[in-house]
Amino acid sequence: MLRWGLLLAALLLPQTVLAMGPTERACLQSERSPGRQVCACAQSVADQTLSKGDQDKAAGIIRKPDLFFKYHGSDNPSRKAFLQRYRAWGTATSELCGAPAG
Repeated sequence: MLRWGLLLAALLLPQTVLAMGPTERACLQSERSPGRQVCACAQSVADQTLSKGDQDKAAGIIRKPDLFFKYHGSDNPSRKAFLQRYRAWGTATSELCGAPAG
């Protein structure tokens, strides 16, 4: 019986890792990670509020916070628009998941 449980866990683990979105993976890998539950919640909010491209950019900022300055203060309209969406995601994540706003 234990063998079947281990086999099932081994088969499901890669799917679980693959099912994670980019912000959740970056959140979990961060040295300041708030933990699996908050990271999964943040990904759920991202799935509802950010496009795939925006999620990839947000994950980049989570991995390397200095990338935030690429968007902050930029005159580029698309970077300004992303920053507004990123901030809205951070606020929603903070309110819904109990995570500090990025």
